[in-house]
Amino acid sequence: KPGQRPISVKWVFKKKNEQDGTVRYKARVCVRGFVQVPGIDFHLTHSPVATEVSIRLVLAIALWKEDDGWDAEMLDIEAAFLEAKLDEDVFIEWPPGVTMLGFVPEEETKGKCLKLERAMYGAVQSPLAFWKECAAYLKSIGMVKSQADPCVWYLLKNNVTWLIVAMYVDDIVYTGTKDVREWFKGKIKERFNITDLGKI
Repeated sequence: KPGQRPISVKWVFKKKNEQDGTVRYKARVCVRGFVQVPGIDFHLTHSPVATEVSIRLVLAIALWKEDDGWDAEMLDIEAAFLEAKLDEDVFIEWPPGVTMLGFVPEEETKGKCLKLERAMYGAVQSPLAFWKECAAYLKSIGMVKSQADPCVWYLLKNNVTWLIVAMYVDDIVYTGTKDVREWFKGKIKERFNITDLGKI
């Protein structure tokens, strides 16, 4: 597009202390989204997330149905934004260090940039792109979106609710009987890499 330029990127490093006492070092290339130009690099950026009221309601339903074997559990989708396809053409500069470390010959990068095929951390449209990807998948496995909150989904069998799910970006809170929770967790694992955070 006229006026479109490649967006600069930067490395973000993180030291993470795991629950088992080990230390994990993480490195992630992030887009410097604050330099993106509205109307050229992106159009819509608003991404829905489950409201506090919705999450509390899901937890209240789990407590109310506890005698029927319902429990509330939580999942985290790993590297969530990288799972989503972008609607716009977004171009980025080469990440610093790729030529210095020998991953790409320097002559290959001269006068060239990279086109993103998927959303990336830092890009302003990434949360919305991920929400669309996740919503399409939930619909494909038979879930129904709530009319009150676009981040609350439920599963009906014979007009009875068997499972309720609330999404907050890449965190998923869900409740239902054990077999339905296991079915849901298995379906999410088929599409995304997840961390099972267990019962709430």
